[in-house]
Amino acid sequence: MAKKTPKQKSNYSVNVDVPIDHDTETIILQKADQDPEDCFTKQWSPAATLCSLCADNELCSILLRRRNKKKEKQVPKNTANFLDESDLRGVKDETLLSLLQKYKDVYLEDLIVTVGKLAKLDDEVALRRWVERFLKRHKITLTKENKLKHG
Repeated sequence: MAKKTPKQKSNYSVNVDVPIDHDTETIILQKADQDPEDCFTKQWSPAATLCSLCADNELCSILLRRRNKKKEKQVPKNTANFLDESDLRGVKDETLLSLLQKYKDVYLEDLIVTVGKLAKLDDEVALRRWVERFLKRHKITLTKENKLKHG
């Protein structure tokens, strides 16, 4: 990994007050990539003291952001929903609480499967997180065998 060393004088004569054209950006990035020990456009951080002292601070931050945007576009999009995007509105707490009252020996995995069927969702991580929050909301605990212990 490149070592952060602030530069006293800028290596690039670029006005950062105007948009940087693609050709200039390409030339600068190619030059920066030639030296693997140079941290320019590789490790910029607004919190790093060394970065704030560097003469190429602004240019580095701009080009690092552009570089990251290009990499971001190359990463395949994940089609799975995040927990807050998952549709768990169809799962009512009252329904689950009545099921728990009806069936005394309920295991955590059974509850996760039930919630998944009610929500028509197969994202195990999102289901597990939702069930964990449900259990916490209703002060339901687990035994060592992962059996639900309630009221």
